[in-house]
Amino acid sequence: MNILKNIDNNDIDISNNNKDNNINNININKEIDNSKIFFYIFKNKYLKNLIFYFLRLFNNFKYYSFSNIKELNQFKYKSYLFHISLKEINQDDTLQYLGDTSLSNIRIIHLITNNISIVREINQINSNIKIELIAKVSDEFEEFPSNVSSLSRKVLANFKRQGDNSLIQDSFKLNKIYPEFLKCLEIPFFNGDALPKYLKSLKIGILNNFNILPKETLEYLEIDNIKMSITQDNGLKQFKALKQLRINIQTMLLEIHENSLPNNLEVLDCIKWSGGLKSNTLPSYLKKLRMNTAILLAPNCYPNTLVDLEISEIIHSPLSSSTFPTNLISLRVNKIPTLESYCNSLPSSLRKLVISEKFLPQTSSITLPSGILDLEVPEFNKYYGPIIPSSVQYFRVRSIESNSFLKPSLIPSSCTYLQLPPQFNNPFTPGDISVIENIKHLVFGSSFDQQIVVGSLPQLLSITFGCNYNQPFIKDSIPDSVTSITLGAHFEQVITKECLPNNLKTINFSNSNAVIRSLPDSIENITISKSNVFIFSQISNFKNLNLLKINVC
Repeated sequence: MNILKNIDNNDIDISNNNKDNNINNININKEIDNSKIFFYIFKNKYLKNLIFYFLRLFNNFKYYSFSNIKELNQFKYKSYLFHISLKEINQDDTLQYLGDTSLSNIRIIHLITNNISIVREINQINSNIKIELIAKVSDEFEEFPSNVSSLSRKVLANFKRQGDNSLIQDSFKLNKIYPEFLKCLEIPFFNGDALPKYLKSLKIGILNNFNILPKETLEYLEIDNIKMSITQDNGLKQFKALKQLRINIQTMLLEIHENSLPNNLEVLDCIKWSGGLKSNTLPSYLKKLRMNTAILLAPNCYPNTLVDLEISEIIHSPLSSSTFPTNLISLRVNKIPTLESYCNSLPSSLRKLVISEKFLPQTSSITLPSGILDLEVPEFNKYYGPIIPSSVQYFRVRSIESNSFLKPSLIPSSCTYLQLPPQFNNPFTPGDISVIENIKHLVFGSSFDQQIVVGSLPQLLSITFGCNYNQPFIKDSIPDSVTSITLGAHFEQVITKECLPNNLKTINFSNSNAVIRSLPDSIENITISKSNVFIFSQISNFKNLNLLKINVC
């Protein structure tokens, strides 16, 4: 289709015979500024629709995953790909297909291979392609290609225990001098390797010495297993650029001494933490902290910069107004001494609160901060209703007693987002939650499998069903206000546009085998995950379709 004709140094001829267009056979002199040219083109309905058509293609295929390169070559829209993942690749395939000009838009390849020479070959074919490499090899990489910006070495090693019960490597040795231009690296352990000088992100399985790491550039450090305490003498304090530290699995409780963490650290995530938390332990710029262990808190032990805090358990600590930082926004403590002392010690800055333990509070002695917007409670019961602030907009409940019904009085009237507990599976009737006019987003738990009757739902904008929902939709049971519906793994009903809202824009299918007869003309976005639900001949019927995702993992 030749849209722009007779292009030379003097004019651009844009022509179209569509009678609905405002522009026909217009010659635009090259001296006219670009904004006017754009205006002339954009007023032409045919050209405008064509522009948006190609924009949608580029947006829809920004990232795609392929099992092998032949599958990539057969992909109809390969010329619109930008970021791809390849699971299997060999050298002959690379020569035959990656030189194809239709793949010239590709800029990033997520590559899983045992052959580093393939990476060099890709670099020769197109030096603009950046490689995110996952290598399962133990050989050294010579002349490492400069287009690799990220490397993950997935090595299967055998371990055995020494007499002191520590792990040693049994039959594997990793020797590699990594190139300086690598920015992201994932390795199972350190074995004398020279790490990249300008490394910004490192994930490592086992670490016994901080001094081997690049201190000037490293911004993200993730360690699976650490076998040392963090003290002022072991070097971590000197990491000037480090913003995030995550320690996943430890063979011992981690002990962090005072003034031993980098001053600029913003995120600290530790699974196990030994002892208490003293006033000078945490860096002064810390914003987010997660400790999945029991902790003894001292007054004023948190910096005022901390806004997000998650603790497994508070033990033997008298809670007061000085327990938590004054600027805290999000808080979750899984186990607390008493609900009364906990709630009454919360700062007024709090916007998100998770109450994990089940209590029967005496409402007269409990006050939650009046500015809380996001609240999660352990269960539906009459004791929590009076203490919920009128400011709450996002309301989540984790459990409900069997055969309990949903009472509107237990839901804050200000709630706009309601997430029901996994156990909830009672029928909805008009008057249950339909009377709460502010609810716009409703999320059902995994057990819910009751038919929605007409008039039982408020004027929602979105509704999400759990994995076990498998009920047919009754006409007018879903309010016309709903613009987004998400269906779970076991939904296998017949869907027609007559039973769906007229204004529906987004529908998501997850691992389902639904039978689609038709969808509303208003549909704009369709997501189908590992599913057989879609008849491709229908695509042309959805004139407003902007996004179609299929087989999304």
